[in-house]
Amino acid sequence: MTRKSQNAKIYAGDTTSLEFTCTDDTGRKNLNGATVSWKMAKHQTDNSASVLVTKTTPANSGITITHANNGLFEVVIPASNTTSLKGSYFHEARITDSNGQIATVATGTLTITPTLH
Repeated sequence: MTRKSQNAKIYAGDTTSLEFTCTDDTGRKNLNGATVSWKMAKHQTDNSASVLVTKTTPANSGITITHANNGLFEVVIPASNTTSLKGSYFHEARITDSNGQIATVATGTLTITPTLH
């Protein structure tokens, strides 16, 4: 089940983490054995070549499944990914579960505000 309007506001050049909860028709989605990807682009209709930031599991690639049984994961966006950005961006998260089923679990707008630094 896609959770739409997962909007967030961050400051350019800050290290940021976004937390997500995956659900399906029966409740929280079990993420044991799943892979997760998160992408950000200027527009929802952009193609994959226009994606500005991509994060994936395993944890050293930007996403950590923080509580697999409860469907929780965290996306860490390092400061270097947003230093030169400002404005509104589309973002989405997808999971591939242990059975190979793919689902978009979150979409929304990430607003990046410039800073003086």
